[in-house]
Amino acid sequence: MTIERNDLLAQHDHLKAEAKRISKAIAAIEADAIEAGYAEKRADYQRESAPNKANFIDLFGQEAWDAAKTITTIRKFFWI
Repeated sequence: MTIERNDLLAQHDHLKAEAKRISKAIAAIEADAIEAGYAEKRADYQRESAPNKANFIDLFGQEAWDAAKTITTIRKFFWI
């Protein structure tokens, strides 16, 4: 059985659209629950964050950034 590119593309697009629709629906339900007094948003926990590139360079300098940085390859999905 051969799966056609257009079929896969259509399924992919449909599922991406559904995921977006579902995310929006969840956000709307959560907003309704908060408005109705059934739920609330509150601080759950804290986490530590590292400075971003610009802040790191401001704090420690470009040489420190060059010594500490790592370079990774970002892989993304592309239709061909």
